[in-house]
Amino acid sequence: MSSFFVVNIRARDILSANQIIENTETIVSASGEFELGFFSPGSSKNLYLSIRYKKAGGIIVWVANTETPLTDASGTLAFSSKGTLEIINGTNSTIWSSNSSKSLINPVAQLLDTGNLVIRTENDHDLGHFFWQSFDFPGNTFLPGMKLGKNLATGLDWSYNSWKSNDDPSHGNFQIKLGISGYPQLILWNGSDKYIRLGPWNGVTWSAIPNSGPNNIFFDKFIFQEEEIYYEYEPIYDSMLIRIALEPDGRIIRYSWTNQGNKWEPTIFLQADYCDEYARCGAFGSCNVNSLCRCLDGFQPHNVEVWHSLNFSDGCIPKTQLNCSNRDDFVLQLKTKLPDTKGSSYNFNMNLEECKKKCQENCSCIAYANTNITGTGSGCLLWFGDLYDIRDQEQSLHDFYVRVVASGSGSTTSSSTRRIILVVLFPLISISTVVLGFYLRHLCKTRKKRKTEGLLCVQQYPEDRPNMSSVLVMLTSKVSLPQPKQPGFFTERKLDEAYPSSSFRLTDAVKIPPQITVRAMSSDSGYSSQVK
Repeated sequence: MSSFFVVNIRARDILSANQIIENTETIVSASGEFELGFFSPGSSKNLYLSIRYKKAGGIIVWVANTETPLTDASGTLAFSSKGTLEIINGTNSTIWSSNSSKSLINPVAQLLDTGNLVIRTENDHDLGHFFWQSFDFPGNTFLPGMKLGKNLATGLDWSYNSWKSNDDPSHGNFQIKLGISGYPQLILWNGSDKYIRLGPWNGVTWSAIPNSGPNNIFFDKFIFQEEEIYYEYEPIYDSMLIRIALEPDGRIIRYSWTNQGNKWEPTIFLQADYCDEYARCGAFGSCNVNSLCRCLDGFQPHNVEVWHSLNFSDGCIPKTQLNCSNRDDFVLQLKTKLPDTKGSSYNFNMNLEECKKKCQENCSCIAYANTNITGTGSGCLLWFGDLYDIRDQEQSLHDFYVRVVASGSGSTTSSSTRRIILVVLFPLISISTVVLGFYLRHLCKTRKKRKTEGLLCVQQYPEDRPNMSSVLVMLTSKVSLPQPKQPGFFTERKLDEAYPSSSFRLTDAVKIPPQITVRAMSSDSGYSSQVK
C-alpha cells in the first residue's frame, strides 16, 4: 500500500496520489452519471471495486477484482509508489492492480462522463494520453465509446465476458470477441467452442444479424486500420443512455434507459435459435429453422442414410468433383448467411468481377463475395476449403458465390453416358410419334365409318336402307359407302336452334313418344344430340 499522506475524498471525479477510497466512499463523474466505489452486485455480500450508473438504477458496468472479491469492508483503493492503482484487503495484501508498465510521477485517476476510469499525470489533460483505462479491460457491458476488437500493435484484446451469475461477476461461460484469422468476424464463444458466429462486417452491420443495422437509437462504426481493428457505437443523442450486456445465459441484450418508466428497457440483440449454433449442418450445408438442413445448390449429402436420420454433422459434398477448370461455374447463394471466414483472404481494392477471376485462377478457392455491400458492392473476399456455418437468412443482403462444375464439363463417364442415352432416345421417340399418328388417323376413320353405317340403316324409306347382305359387307370390309340422306326424324324443337353449329337440318315433323331418347348423329359434324 502507498505510504503517501492519505486524504479522504467524497463526490469528486478525481483520485489523486495522496488519496484513497475505502468503505462507502466513492468518486463521481463530472456529469453525475457514473460512480466508482466498492459495491455488491445483486444479492451478493462480497464487495467489488466497480463502476455503476449513479442515477440510472445503480447498474454495475465494470468490475476490477472480478476473481478476488472482498469478503468484508476492510478494502481500500490507492496509488502505489509506482503510480499504479491497487486494491488492498484487510491483511494488507494487494488483490488487484492496474498493472501499468510505466512508473508515473503525480498520477491521478479520473472517472470520465463516458464511464471510463483513466490514469494520467496530474497536469496532462490530453484525453489521448492515458497510461491506463478501464475501457481497455471490458467486462460484461459494452458502453458507447468502448471498443470490441483487437489492437495489433499492443496486443490488447477488447473482448467481453459474461458473468457467472447476476450475483457473481467472475468470468462465466460466454465470451464475445473479434476473430482475425482471415477476414475479421465477430464470434460468441461458449467456453472453448464457437457458439454463435455473428459474421464479418459488411459495410452496414454484422452480416449474420442484418436486423441490427441503422436505427434511430445509435450509429455504428467499424474501424479497420493497420494497427487496430474494432467496432464501436455511439448514441444518436448525447442525452440517451444505452448499453449492451452479455448475459450469463449467452444472450446479448441492448438496454435503453427510459426516464418516463425510470427503468432499463431491454431489446434482444442476439438470442440463439436452432440454426444459430455453430456449423449445425456441417460442410456446405445450410440450416433452415423449418426444414432443418439442406445442401447448397450443386451439392448433395455426404451420407444420404445418415442425413435422412437427421444427423447432419457429415455435411455435404459436390455432386460432381471439381476439376479445377477455368470453365467452372459459380452458383449464387441468395439470402444466406456468409460462411465462416477463418482462413479466408481479402482485398479491398477489387470489384466482384475481378474477385471471381481471382477465385477461378486458384484451384483451392471455393467461394467468393464482396467485402462491402454498400452501393454496388466493393472489395473481394475469398474462401478456401470446406464452407461451414451457413444458414438460410431471409433478411440477408450479403450474397456469395460457390464454385461448382460447369454444365457439360463433368467426368468422361457421365458425359459418355449422356451421349448414349440421347442416341438411343431420339430414334425411339421418332418411331413412337409416327406409330401414334397412324393409330390416331385409323381411329378417326373407323369412328366416321361407323357413324355412316348407322345413318344408312335408319333411313326413312326402305329403298335407302341396305339389306342384310350389304350390312355384312359393310361391317367386314373396307368398301366405299354412299353418303346417307338426312336422318328420318326430327323434333318439334329444331336441333339447328339448339345446336346452331350443326351442319344438318331436320325439316320433317315426327312425333316422338315421351321418355324415349333418340340420338341424332351427323357423319360430318361430329355432334351427338340427345332428344327426350
